[in-house]
Amino acid sequence: MMGESHCRELLYRAAATADLILIEGVMGLFDGDSSSADLAQALGVPVAAVIDAQGMAQTFAAVAHGLATYRPELAFAGVIANKVGSAGHAKLLQEPCRPTWRCWRRLPATKPSGCRRAIWVCCKPTKSATFPPAWPAPPSC
Repeated sequence: MMGESHCRELLYRAAATADLILIEGVMGLFDGDSSSADLAQALGVPVAAVIDAQGMAQTFAAVAHGLATYRPELAFAGVIANKVGSAGHAKLLQEPCRPTWRCWRRLPATKPSGCRRAIWVCCKPTKSATFPPAWPAPPSC
């Protein structure tokens, strides 16, 4: 990390001209001396974790739950499931997350090879973090 004060200055400068700021972390959320979680907590920004869901079903909920509860003081907004193969796969991922997690979107995506994939966004509403703040409550996926 470049130092908390420098990171805070960069964030404030970017926030003056942006509607949304995305801070991409490296390695795992909690890995390293100055982890992405440390930076998010220091800056007071919510975290949305991306989980590769290919080859997963119910384990997705366990990984998401672990990330959300590992550090209670971290503003954990939700997870984004990447490499979701179909609507049926999305349902397998979503079912164990209910009722505390709500599915926001299942978006079709095209890989460079032309193979169809989907990205499924699941958000856990909390008092400390909302993600994304401008999205209306969607119908169930």
